[in-house]
Amino acid sequence: MEKVSDCIPIKSIDIHYQIRCFDGGQYTVDLRNFTCTCRAWQLSGIPCTHALCAILGESLDPEDFVHEYYSVDMYKESYRYPIYGISYEALWGETLYIPPLPP
Repeated sequence: MEKVSDCIPIKSIDIHYQIRCFDGGQYTVDLRNFTCTCRAWQLSGIPCTHALCAILGESLDPEDFVHEYYSVDMYKESYRYPIYGISYEALWGETLYIPPLPP
């Protein structure tokens, strides 16, 4: 795994960066659209090493670039409604539906 210190941010225009890593890799980071060509940022919602290199190059707060689903408010929202347990299987009523078959 790469470290931020193993990468060099090269500012392109506005908040677009080309990131060059000591292992020879080169990546493009767009801070406005929260994208990196390694795609790890888009998949996880958490800035990848290359994005962190660009974010720190701009002297910005990395937490501002983490997807909102990782916020405390979203966590509380996801657990706002209780998940009720179900009764013991022997107490279930019979149905008229055909039971599903395994694949």
